[in-house]
Amino acid sequence: MTGRVGLIGLGAMGAGMGRNLLAKTGGLQTMAHRDRAVIEALVAEGATEHADAAGVVAASDVVVLCLPNSTVVESVMDQMAPALRPGQMVIDTGTSALASTLALADRLEALGVDFAEAPLTGGAQQAADGILGALVGATPEGFARAAPVLASFCERVEH
Repeated sequence: MTGRVGLIGLGAMGAGMGRNLLAKTGGLQTMAHRDRAVIEALVAEGATEHADAAGVVAASDVVVLCLPNSTVVESVMDQMAPALRPGQMVIDTGTSALASTLALADRLEALGVDFAEAPLTGGAQQAADGILGALVGATPEGFARAAPVLASFCERVEH
């Protein structure tokens, strides 16, 4: 896998995903969650903390979202939008509403940004163990780009 990876959402699932991304890619761009202990541990291991979502996006080629619902994804996208640039990729690992996901895909396509919808199977323990599953909706090219990133914290990645 090449490129800088960002992760937004360091909650119960995102904390384990972040540790695995950092261990397997050698770098991670991220931002704080409510629990400072998670970000402080990741930074101590080599991750780079940014003040906000736009900062994560500006420093990343691929941004993974691990957010609880469509409303939060839409809010974070509004924060990310000014920093998005053609050629980047966004991977949404949540289980967002279909209408929201389709709107997000259209919005990103208009910006020249690749998109993969990749809801995960498993929970916080599987995230920590790097054995989640991902069910990926993307173009063939988008899947080829997203799969190595997802493999950092997933045992199974299916298109």
